[in-house]
This record gives sequence, C-alpha cells and structure tokens, in this order.
Amino acid sequence: MGRDAKALKATPPSIDCDPTIQVVLDALPFYVMLVDAQHTILQVNAAVTKNFGMAPASLIGKYCPKAIHGLDHAFPGCPLEEARSSGCSKENMLFDADRGTWLKSSVHPTTTSTPEGHRIFVHLAEDVTEAQAVKEELVRNVNIQAALNDLLRLSGTNAPIDDLLQQVLERIISLPWLALERKGAIFLADEKSGTLSMHAQTSLHQALLTACHEVPCGWCLCGRAAATRTVQFADSVDERHDVRYDGIKPHGHYCIPLLKGDHVLGVLNVYLAPGHMRNAHEESFLRTAAEVLVGLVEKQRAHDTLTETLARLRKILGGIIDLMASVVESRDPYTAGHQRRVSDLARSISTEMGLTSDVVEGIRTAGLIHDLGKIAIPAEILSKPGRLTELEYQLIQTHVSVAYELLKPIQFPWPIANSVAQHHERLDGSGYPAQLKGDAIGVPGRVLAVADVVESMASHRPYRPALGTDRALEEIERGRGTLYDPNAVDACVRLFREKAYSLRGSIHEPTVA
Repeated sequence: MGRDAKALKATPPSIDCDPTIQVVLDALPFYVMLVDAQHTILQVNAAVTKNFGMAPASLIGKYCPKAIHGLDHAFPGCPLEEARSSGCSKENMLFDADRGTWLKSSVHPTTTSTPEGHRIFVHLAEDVTEAQAVKEELVRNVNIQAALNDLLRLSGTNAPIDDLLQQVLERIISLPWLALERKGAIFLADEKSGTLSMHAQTSLHQALLTACHEVPCGWCLCGRAAATRTVQFADSVDERHDVRYDGIKPHGHYCIPLLKGDHVLGVLNVYLAPGHMRNAHEESFLRTAAEVLVGLVEKQRAHDTLTETLARLRKILGGIIDLMASVVESRDPYTAGHQRRVSDLARSISTEMGLTSDVVEGIRTAGLIHDLGKIAIPAEILSKPGRLTELEYQLIQTHVSVAYELLKPIQFPWPIANSVAQHHERLDGSGYPAQLKGDAIGVPGRVLAVADVVESMASHRPYRPALGTDRALEEIERGRGTLYDPNAVDACVRLFREKAYSLRGSIHEPTVA
C-alpha cells in the first residue's frame, strides 16, 4: 500500500536497537533492513548503507519504496506487500536496471511490532548477479549442446541426404532461443560445376526457388560465403544481394560456409529480421551446426568424418561440464579438485557395481558438478577456517537446492538434477534437503553420497587436516545399510583395499590460486 504526503512527513516509528544485534547485522555480507507494515525503514545494516552511499540516519524513518526505489508507492510484486497480506515469508528475484544487477529479495514477518502497533518485517537482499550470469551461461551452453545432440541424432539416421538436410534445417530455424526467421536453405557444392545447388529449403518465395536453384560461386551472399570461406552477415537487403524480385521484403542473413578444411561442401543460409544485430553466440552455434552438417554430408562419402565430428562434440560437452566445475572451485580454493575426485571415484564405484556404461557416464557427469550450488554461498563462508555457526551451516546446506534449481530446466541425457539433489540424502532419512529414505534415493545419488563422504574425509578442509582414506572407509562401513547404500559401500571398499585405488591429485593441502 502507498502512503499519502502527510504520512510521509509524520514522525517515523522507532524501535530500540541492541548494539550487539547491530554488530551482528553489520557483519552479514548481504543487505538487511527492518521495515514496518507501513514500509517505514526501522533499522539497516552496513551493507545497505555502503551500497546506497547513505548514512543510516538518512535511511531510518524513511518510506522504503521512496528511499530505495525512488517511488511514492509500493511497486507491483513488492515482497513486503505480499508478506503483509499473506502473513508468510515471500521471496522475489529483482533486476536493478540502474545498476545492472540481480537481487534475491525476501521479506519475513516477525511477531514483533513497533510502539505504534505496526508489525515488523525482516527484509533481506543479496546481490546474485554473478550466480545469475553463471546460470544464464550454463543454460545457454546446455541448450547449445542439446540442440547439437539432436542434430547428431538426426545425422545418424538412415535416410536420403536431402531428407536429412531438410530435417536439420527445420530444427535449426525453429530453435526458440535463436532469433531467426523461420526461413532458410541449405546448399551443397557441386565439385564439377563449381556451383551451389539448393538441397533443402523452408518458406522461400517461388522466385527464389527458381533463381537460387543453382548459385554460382561468388554470386549473392551464399556464393560469396563459398568463395571467401567466411560467414556472410547482412542486416538488410544490401548491395551483396544479387537476387532481387518484385515484392521482396526487408530481411537479413547469416550465410555459413560448410567447410572441410579448405574444401567447401556447401552453405547454410538462415534469414534474420531487418536490423538484426550480429550476435557472437548465434554465430558460434551456427558455425558448430555447420560442422554437424559437414559431418552429415561427409557420411555419404566416408564414415570416419562423422566419427571425428562426434568426438569433437563430446569434447565440447566435457569442456562445458569442466567449466561448470571450475566456476565453483575458483570461489573455494580449499575444495579445488574435490568435484573431479568425487566424479572419478563415483565412476569407479558404479563400474565396480556393474552398472551400464550410460548410467556410469551420467554419474560421472553429476559428480563433476555436484557442488554447483556453492556459487550462491559467500566465499568467506566456504573458506572459513573455524567452526561454522548454525546459520552458516544452514546456508551451506542450501547449495544442494540451489544446484537443483539451476540444473532442473536443463535436459541432460541423464537425471543430473536429481542425482545432484540427492548426494547428501541418507538411507535412514537423516540427510538433506528432503530427508529421503531408502528407495526414494536413486542409485546415482547413493553412489555420489559414498564418493563424496570418502573424498571429503580423506581431503584437507579449512577447519581440519585430512583424516585419511582409512578413516573414510571406516565411516562408510559403519553406516553401511543405515546411512549408505551397501552395494556402493562394498564396491568402494573393494576398490581401495583390493584394487589399490587412490584419489588422484593433492588432497592433503589446500590449493590456493
């Protein structure tokens, strides 16, 4: 609810502030404000005053929407209004356009009121711009990988080449995260004539079907892409458009040459809205899609080329996963290498258990990013040398839920989000975050739980030295069948005691960049 001018000038409510509480609030790295039901700011911590460059006295007693957002009224979606009306805690993600930052804002009702009888709410806000950027990059990379995997599945089917090219083209121009028009064509090069022949097209004008049925090398945008072996980009029908016809509509293009070394196999031509800005991410994907097309065409000539393309794209997927792992490890030097060692051990355990190669690969991949959610945890808490407070420990535990929320929209070939979400669950229900029991915990989560405990105990931590592999194995044997999956425990013990398995990399001292 907004307040009128008289309310804004009225004597502000007040509360007595315990100096000790203020010291605690000032030590928190995120924004904390106490606000009453009338949106009056009652108390702020140092993070708030530092961010807004204002002394506490210039904020306390002020109308929060005015002081913080420059508004004379509560804005739509205001978490305080929602918490006030529902009586429950509310959390929102807000984008600050002026600062270009993302804030995770939450409001929590208390049972305390001001002397004037207005209920007091705790308002927390945390800058999650870095985590949001990582999430967006992660989603973009996985979307790209999923699209490429789809194209590769198509290229592996037994169908006439023109049918395959048509399906690939339609997949590319219909991707919702690419800003393309739903029009395009694929040309293949004729080695004898030196021309490009149209083998697939979608929604092209009849005049183009006639004029572009055969395109000489160097003519129009597609011919220029073939002649120069470079991407031809246009945001309008410019002087390079040699093909014109009555009623031609404004448009642009990406024309991507299909290259095998220096040899031109064809051209991928997609349409853009007029005025479209050249985009490096779009162009990078289209270049990679062109590589898939090269593999598809070469399949007709040599099976080895397709195999090479598959290997290259698998390497891309591994690089993306490695990048995700590196994001976490760069913020927490004491656990650098932890995810990779857990991944290696989990793969060996699942192989020892006799699981299928596909399941093993899914477990290995989940292990590489099982602590992805730690990007949302302040680095000073992750590397704190002393014992964590209860509040800090609860905050650490949220990394599982954060990782699940980041990963669940992404369509991996395996249940990565659930596997990551369950690696701290225990068979007897004593784990977190969902206190799952028994068969409710999937096999990948059970294997990761064993691998994570063993690697963590055997490794150095900021609050203790490494306990060693023997202590770690004793722990999982003690919890066999009650906390940990007995098959995973037995397989892990066999690896170390009978097959001389060792955790690779330095695990006794912290790695500090």
